[in-house]
Amino acid sequence: MLGIISLLEAFSKERRYAQNLKLSKSENEISEILENFMKEKGFIQKNYKGKKVWQKGGGFWTYKKCLRLDINQLPIIHLEAWVKAVGFGESDFQRYMGALPKRRYYNIVQELVAKLSDEETQVSEIEKPSNRPFWIAGILVGIGLIFIIFALYMLLQA
Repeated sequence: MLGIISLLEAFSKERRYAQNLKLSKSENEISEILENFMKEKGFIQKNYKGKKVWQKGGGFWTYKKCLRLDINQLPIIHLEAWVKAVGFGESDFQRYMGALPKRRYYNIVQELVAKLSDEETQVSEIEKPSNRPFWIAGILVGIGLIFIIFALYMLLQA
């Protein structure tokens, strides 16, 4: 079952979580907050598809977590966040595979938004993750565990 879901996600269109923020901070303040926060969380700045992004993980043993902040149109900044694993396309926070690491990464992104924000900040989430993938992932893991336990029981009975 998980293999089928993995294949479907692998061939699906790449998606990123996106959010627009209207900030009253200067470009230097935003850059300083971003750099300090991302380094504190273990991210490093890299080039990804010709654009500078903050990245953590290599995508093989752990998901590659990427974040890009476009501050060229101040006071509006555009934030994009996604995860990527070897053999899979980019994924937002709504897909089933890797639901728990994605939730943790979503919390990091929201923590960054809170650090960048002030009383005058206007936030518009272009795409808000739902809890549905996490419930479904939990159900699928539960079904898998039941199947494994049943298979072990049948082997011990033989």
